Amino acid sequence: MSYVPAEAARRQALEAVISHLRCPVCDAPVRLAGPQLICDNRHGFDIARQGYVNLTTGRANPGTADTASMIAARERFLGGGHYRPLARALRSLAARYEPGGPGLVADLAGGTGYYLAAVLDGLPHRFGLCVDLAAPALRGRIPARRPSAPTSGSACRSPPARPP
Repeated sequence: MSYVPAEAARRQALEAVISHLRCPVCDAPVRLAGPQLICDNRHGFDIARQGYVNLTTGRANPGTADTASMIAARERFLGGGHYRPLARALRSLAARYEPGGPGLVADLAGGTGYYLAAVLDGLPHRFGLCVDLAAPALRGRIPARRPSAPTSGSACRSPPARPP
């Protein structure tokens, strides 16, 4: 599914998860400031026109993120329903063990957000955060049935999400 959510929906998704995001440079909370996220120490991270925010620092090692052709192949495979039973099981487990109240569903190394979308379908009151190193995975591919904030970052270094 390739869908770029409208500007308002992208902004709403970022606003919903902003309290969970941290600056990858200094670990300070970030806030929306026009077309970017910034922290109190003035580290800034641009919001791409496709709606994702790159919170990586430094250079990624070659070969650490999927390419656009790899993402397209994954989308074709997932679109064939091969992992639909797994996605349904994840949705069911998330709904069954849902503690209630506000919160965030984070999918680390979430790719195109396929499993995140399934889980959020079972948790209609939550927003999602999809973190992946591969910008091609995040470029307008996060399913938009419900607002999710795609974020480029590494879960191995300093994950960009923390409890508020």
